[in-house]
Amino acid sequence: MKSAPFTLESGTLCYHGIDVDSNTGFESEEIYYDIGLGLKTDVSGQVIEGSAFNISNPGSEVFGTGTDGNGISNNLYNLLGDLAQQFEDDDLSNLDLYLGKIETIGEDITIDYVNVGQKTNFLDFLESRLKTNEYNAKSKQSRLEGIDEAEAILDFKTQETAYNAALAMGSKILQATLLDYMK
Repeated sequence: MKSAPFTLESGTLCYHGIDVDSNTGFESEEIYYDIGLGLKTDVSGQVIEGSAFNISNPGSEVFGTGTDGNGISNNLYNLLGDLAQQFEDDDLSNLDLYLGKIETIGEDITIDYVNVGQKTNFLDFLESRLKTNEYNAKSKQSRLEGIDEAEAILDFKTQETAYNAALAMGSKILQATLLDYMK
């Protein structure tokens, strides 16, 4: 079972064990999933980007990491904690910086939200396309292999009636035996 990526260690918020206010150690996480696009890898075993779907949306990118030039946290959780501490201490000197940072993080979260929506729309489109392809393949298979049962029964009955009529007509014509011809 996987553990949660964010943990609180000695009052410090960590992402996979790394302090979120540190500016290092946060690589972009990519988790690829084969959704029928033909998963391919390069010679080093890395997934080729267009052949699979990247399902990851790392929390480190959504909530932010590191600090800015003023020493203010880029992480929303820590930023709100620092802002609450400023209010408790009645220190409103850096309020504009904190509010500007919250606005910036809010815009970043909106962008991440749009990216999730884009991925959802792509998956919906792909699902629709795959369903259409499945329907078309089944229709083609049915036309090639299948039969219309009503038409097949009607054809069979017509041929059976013609066969029985030919047998009946033949038996009436050939009622004379071989001995009749020998006379």
